[in-house]
Amino acid sequence: MKWIFQEDIVQRLQRDSEFPFGVFLFLPFLNCVGFYKCQIYINPYLLRQRAKEADMMLIKVLTWTFWTLALALTALPVQAADYPTPKEGSWVVSDFRFHTGEALPEMRLYYTTVGAPTGEPVLILHGTTMSGASMLTPAFAGELFGPGQPLDARRYYIILPDAIGTGKSSKPSDGLRTGFPKYNYDDMVDAQYRLVSEHLGVRHLRLILGYWMGGMQT
Repeated sequence: MKWIFQEDIVQRLQRDSEFPFGVFLFLPFLNCVGFYKCQIYINPYLLRQRAKEADMMLIKVLTWTFWTLALALTALPVQAADYPTPKEGSWVVSDFRFHTGEALPEMRLYYTTVGAPTGEPVLILHGTTMSGASMLTPAFAGELFGPGQPLDARRYYIILPDAIGTGKSSKPSDGLRTGFPKYNYDDMVDAQYRLVSEHLGVRHLRLILGYWMGGMQT
């Protein structure tokens, strides 16, 4: 009967590539306890699995932290004192046709604007599951739309639409649910183009700025 101590296990780990089932929790005791040869070996696969699990946990923690900060920055809209009061509106498109060939007899497109329609038009597209109004925060609008800021609303006409399926624009949860036409970014962009050109009468945009999902639509 032979006992294997820490030095023997290290040598075996360096020499062999496969081991019988190992018990990871016994590792802290290797400095003071030996194991019978036929009972316990250390399995490198288990060690790699534990390392992967630790990496995944770190990724989850970092992801949770990122989303917490993002949501804090895009919390409830707050009216900043240094840019014009936002105006809300909606437009109903008749017989809107989707990329699948399906159509809605009436599709509602909701939007928010900041500044006068005579200003240079700027289209800002919101992130996933958000809305145009979600961009009206001190951290975003308060840093861009005020006097002397990059998108000074005294000079620019800022358009913030709600994409299909979000905010107050038409979406499956309005009633159709699974009967709502299948839509993708092409449909969202088409709807935004029609809103800007047909309803608001804009022929040329000075700038299109997108955030998360909106960034891909730009």
